[in-house]
Amino acid sequence: MYVPADNGLDRGEQAAADFFAKRGLRVQRCSKEDGKTPDFRVFRNKEFVMFCEAKHLDCDDWVDKRLDKQILGGVRADPIFSGLANHVHEAVKRFNSVNAKHEHPNTLFLANSDRMSDVLDLIAVLDGMLRAESGVPEPTYKQYSEVPIRKDRFTVDLIIWSNVWMNKEPQLVWHPSIHHQRVCELLGCDVHSTLQLGLLEKAALSSS
Repeated sequence: MYVPADNGLDRGEQAAADFFAKRGLRVQRCSKEDGKTPDFRVFRNKEFVMFCEAKHLDCDDWVDKRLDKQILGGVRADPIFSGLANHVHEAVKRFNSVNAKHEHPNTLFLANSDRMSDVLDLIAVLDGMLRAESGVPEPTYKQYSEVPIRKDRFTVDLIIWSNVWMNKEPQLVWHPSIHHQRVCELLGCDVHSTLQLGLLEKAALSSS
């Protein structure tokens, strides 16, 4: 059972803070005076190195949306995929409010508590492809990857996916980015060990 910390951080924010702390980085809340900003500025010692938005993915959120949200014609949008697309879109709006020229890396930390969802759902939202048992990707989820977040996904340099109930290292998902090598250096990971969109499904499955 999750017990809220006494530092004002929610579950997703705490998971992100712990992730960075293990890598010698510290988080600092962005000023509320700046409006809708990312949750954190991330520092290595005194040097500001990146922005981070943290989200907690809870199955209760998906259930609420499944019950409440329908699209025209009575066909329900999948609440897991639409929820993930919304999280990416909202994060990008916050990044753009303080980092409009993309001069600093943007990272999105997703702390997942929903055992019905995994990193492959995120990948499907980002590139719109269904990985069928045949191994042939099908463009099944383009309604999430194209219109809602077509441009947004290139603003996020790295997405960190953590299944909070598992004692495993989070999975790192990225689009090709000018900041990717710098982020990997800061996090102490091999550039080639992260999951690059377009070459992801095999790596994601092997590490899940």
